[in-house]
Amino acid sequence: MSTATLVPPPIRTKLSGARRRLRLVDYALCGARIVLALATASITVLLLDYLLEPPLAVIRSFALFTTMVAAAVSTVFASRALRRSLSDDDVALLVENEFPELKNGLVSAVQLSREADRDDAYTSPLLIRSTIERTAEQIQPLDFGRVVRTGPLVPLWILIAALGVMFGFGLTKDGPRTYASICFQRVVLGADLAYPKLIAIEVGTNVIAGVRWSAAADGRGIVDESELEELQAGDIVLALNGTGVDSYDTFTANLAALAPGSDAVLELLRGAEKVTVTRPVAVQIPEAVAKGDNLRIDIRIRGREAERLVLKTLFEDETEERRELSPLAPQRFRKSYENVTQAFKFYVRSDAYDVQTPVYTVNVVQRPRIELYDFALSYPDYTGKRDETIAQPDLRVPVGTQVHYLVVSNKPLTQARLVFEYEHLVEDAETKRTRRQIARESGPPPVRLDALSADERAGEYAAVVAAAAARGVDTDEYAGRVWVGAFRVDRSTKFRYTLRSEEGYRSGAKPVVFSVQAVQDRAPIVSIPVPGRRKQVTPQAKVELKITARDDYGIEALELRFQPEIPGETAPAEQRVELTEFQVGADSVELGYTLNLADLRMRPGESLKYKAVAFDKNVIPEKRASESRTYELVIVKREDLERILQDRLTGLKDRLESAERDQQAAKELSEAFVGDMGPKNVLSEEDKRRLQEMSYAQKRVTQGLTEIRKQLDEIAQERDLNRLEDEDAKQLNRDLQQGVEEAEKESRLVSQKTEETREAPPQIDERMRNEMARIPDKQQAIQDALKNLSSRIDKWGDFTEVIQNWRDLREQQDKIIESTREAAKENR
Repeated sequence: MSTATLVPPPIRTKLSGARRRLRLVDYALCGARIVLALATASITVLLLDYLLEPPLAVIRSFALFTTMVAAAVSTVFASRALRRSLSDDDVALLVENEFPELKNGLVSAVQLSREADRDDAYTSPLLIRSTIERTAEQIQPLDFGRVVRTGPLVPLWILIAALGVMFGFGLTKDGPRTYASICFQRVVLGADLAYPKLIAIEVGTNVIAGVRWSAAADGRGIVDESELEELQAGDIVLALNGTGVDSYDTFTANLAALAPGSDAVLELLRGAEKVTVTRPVAVQIPEAVAKGDNLRIDIRIRGREAERLVLKTLFEDETEERRELSPLAPQRFRKSYENVTQAFKFYVRSDAYDVQTPVYTVNVVQRPRIELYDFALSYPDYTGKRDETIAQPDLRVPVGTQVHYLVVSNKPLTQARLVFEYEHLVEDAETKRTRRQIARESGPPPVRLDALSADERAGEYAAVVAAAAARGVDTDEYAGRVWVGAFRVDRSTKFRYTLRSEEGYRSGAKPVVFSVQAVQDRAPIVSIPVPGRRKQVTPQAKVELKITARDDYGIEALELRFQPEIPGETAPAEQRVELTEFQVGADSVELGYTLNLADLRMRPGESLKYKAVAFDKNVIPEKRASESRTYELVIVKREDLERILQDRLTGLKDRLESAERDQQAAKELSEAFVGDMGPKNVLSEEDKRRLQEMSYAQKRVTQGLTEIRKQLDEIAQERDLNRLEDEDAKQLNRDLQQGVEEAEKESRLVSQKTEETREAPPQIDERMRNEMARIPDKQQAIQDALKNLSSRIDKWGDFTEVIQNWRDLREQQDKIIESTREAAKENR
């Protein structure tokens, strides 16, 4: 009979429960040790295989060995758990060890239960039952679970759980999953694969924090904007870390080659001075780019050398681009995005090493830019111009103009700066050559329109405030977008605005560039076109002067200055006459003035020099006045002027004879044409060409007569102004004027008739024949009239020559008598 038959249920249940829990702990402990043994073997194989990459035969043999070792260890652990004895006696002994108060009662109860029904037992059955029942009551409140020791089991399974979680999480990642897969294929399947080796791929662009660079006009790197005190806008880069840089591209390439965090030693040219600045190199990871700008991405490799990288781009419109990159330099790659207009994501990957960067997102933002602008121009007083407001980028204003401006950006700004650009020549210290350089300087800082005080809005900035109201930008909607300011124009320049938006973006590399051309107040231009030459006049002459003057901003005053010159005597003081017969401030002035020599009491042999002086309102007093050329009037006797005019009149005889010869040539052309025209009914092209030749020949006659008439008019005017009262000479001049005028009129009619015939229909009718037949007769009449005029001048010349000779004899006689009288007086 078994003990299970006689042991009361309370004891049997408790012992069985304790036995099951003890057995479960043994099995769990055995399983944990087996799992750890296998895990240790697997990890050992993976690490050795990855680190050493031994041949397949070696690593597979080693893996087999470790597997066998792990199996042996597992077998030992399993046999221990299976061979452990857990009978009622063993469990009871364990319970009594845990509960000393039982005093071997439980062990005795278990052992006596086997003796209770035996016939040969030496102990009374009643005593056995009494002992068993007493023990059953004694163990009732006891927890046999205390005999189960789970202390070694919990840490092991916690470790196994942690390893399981780590292993499961690792398998969700591409890298660990790839390594585990390669190890499995190498060790189990025998595939000859290689592990990818880790390399570091760094994305970013080397920069000098707080500085923006650009390419100058000559291609060299130049500081465009700087937030650092050591660097100034306009500084030109000569060398980087001792290496000369001759272009902007070379500078950026050398800067990209520096290690992040290292020092960049910059040698700069500031004007004619060289300066050295040391700044740390920072890395800028691309996060955003202004719309339309270019974006350059520099990529560095740390670790093994990579021959190729793949850059994959996913644009906002869901188009993709895959580009293989070749090294720009050892361990350095570069990708440039041109004219970026949409946001995109990108990452860089090395297929050879199975390494990939995080996915970078580049957003596209609008740079701050000028959208609207107005310029209120306050002209200086000397211009006499009214203030005005214009909206054009290129200004042309007088020096001294005060410019108030209104600019509206596309987004709110935290800062706006006015920058002037001047071109000037500098001498290179090394080559001694002169080159053109752009100098930049900041102007008065703009201010926000909504930050102006009431006094400023109504006073200095009233014009631009009105312009803002007219454009509808003086509202809360445009807060932070409207800026105003002022500057004074003293020289020609270009200017632009550098802006910073609330997001921290600056205005682009190609902002709106304005220009202002400073117009210097030039001196007035004054002249005396009439008479406009040296002139001989009598002491009683009235000389008609014509004075013209013009100025950019108006004539303020005009003067006529004349200076008599008397041979052998000290020149008297210069006389000045203020001319007032014009509108002050007019841009152009033309007026006449009659200079009456009789009032000056000039005598023959003397001369009078005169000039005109014009004044404007130039801010520089020394530049207000401008003088005309100095002209001269030579005082001569009446008879001398008569002789001069007679000589001029005689000279016209040659002009008349020349016109007579031209008329004879024109008449011969006409006679030949009329003779050939007789049998024809239609004008040919050759006939029209001959008519044109006839017309040109007659026009030469007309032009000559026009010049003769003008000279006759001048002679008549000279006589009147100089008060020459020879009526015969005046009458001759009038007759000559009338004759030349009539001949000129007839000559024009002949030319006109020839032109009409040439342009008429080619059919020749009777009327055309008659008109053309009369042309030679008219030309002959003109020729005869010119001959008669020449004859009159000849006859008058002979007569006046006799009269002049008589006058000369009379003058000599008077001189002899006068000298005789003086000699007689001396003899007395």
